[in-house]
Amino acid sequence: MISKFSARLALAGWIAAVTCIGAALTGAIGAFATQSTASAEEAPRFKRIPAPSLNFYGTSGLIDMPSAEMQPDGQWNTTVSWFAGQSRYNMTFQALPWLSATFRYNGIQTNGTPIDGFNTYYDRGFDVRARL
Repeated sequence: MISKFSARLALAGWIAAVTCIGAALTGAIGAFATQSTASAEEAPRFKRIPAPSLNFYGTSGLIDMPSAEMQPDGQWNTTVSWFAGQSRYNMTFQALPWLSATFRYNGIQTNGTPIDGFNTYYDRGFDVRARL
């Protein structure tokens, strides 16, 4: 088990490494940034792509069909849906640009015939999605 001190030390080292890399890249990019003669009006403008829609399972997609799209990095989604006697509660976190995880809690109502002795059957699930 990692102690709090060693975890903080590792985090501090990681932050220092990222800061050094960022400073090096800023210096390298700065040399190229001064060579442009284009005015602000001539500079390219990019429209931000909207985040993909969420389906009933709390992941990117339409209705009940997931898609291969990923949410923006660091996105936290909480969804609640009710459809045809099924309630779904989902929490999704896009941890990295290529990795997301979802926790799902479902309630399925029966038409009078109990499932395992219950009129409402509850289930939970966990999904991990990785882009290859």
